[in-house]
Amino acid sequence: MENNAPSKEWKLSLRGGSLSLKFLPYWFSVGHNNLYPSLKTYDDFLKIRVVFRKKEFFYHELEGVDFSAGFFQGNALSFIPREGFFRYTVALQEKDDVKEVLLFLEKKGVPLMEKARRFLRE
Repeated sequence: MENNAPSKEWKLSLRGGSLSLKFLPYWFSVGHNNLYPSLKTYDDFLKIRVVFRKKEFFYHELEGVDFSAGFFQGNALSFIPREGFFRYTVALQEKDDVKEVLLFLEKKGVPLMEKARRFLRE
């Protein structure tokens, strides 16, 4: 993947990130951190950094993106790749930021899970 400038500059306030196994609920994480989580989107792919992992995904490599909200995790977006064992989650401070990211990903053809679709309809 080329290291082009992001196609969308996000001024997001991320609360943290977590890494969990896909077949378990997102809150059952393998690791969690609040230091330097990141989410960057490009024309063809995104970069995400949670815990000790930096990962790049082409949009078509994602099985879906899910949304959850709660006191501890904030407004969380979970990125679920088609291959591999892990789910990558970032927690955002603002719901408006979550909506903007979900709309962008939807335009890129990333499938949105039921909770994410429901959140967009609110």
